[in-house]
Amino acid sequence: FDPVNVGDTLIYTFTVSNGGTQNALAADGNGVVIFVDLPDAGVTLQSGIASQGFACDTSVAGEMTCTGDLDAGESTTVTITYTVDLLVPAALHLAASVDPADAIS
Repeated sequence: FDPVNVGDTLIYTFTVSNGGTQNALAADGNGVVIFVDLPDAGVTLQSGIASQGFACDTSVAGEMTCTGDLDAGESTTVTITYTVDLLVPAALHLAASVDPADAIS
């Protein structure tokens, strides 16, 4: 872990892959949902984006939901950017889950 200073940019990046043999498509009721539990203290959210045409919504405080389609073998990269605030805690935690409603068979 690298230390960060007040005003620094902090970037979290992770990849979600469809390792199956079937496409995960919203039109079939199997769109991919990525839920991210965002830190709510010590940082200010600047942006949350994902590749492959995924749409990300941060309208609920402390949460980000990205939705989209992933063909078999494809992946999407999620990037979340923050600015470090004055009262940053010693550790920040970001948790993500894919298909939290267990909709994809």
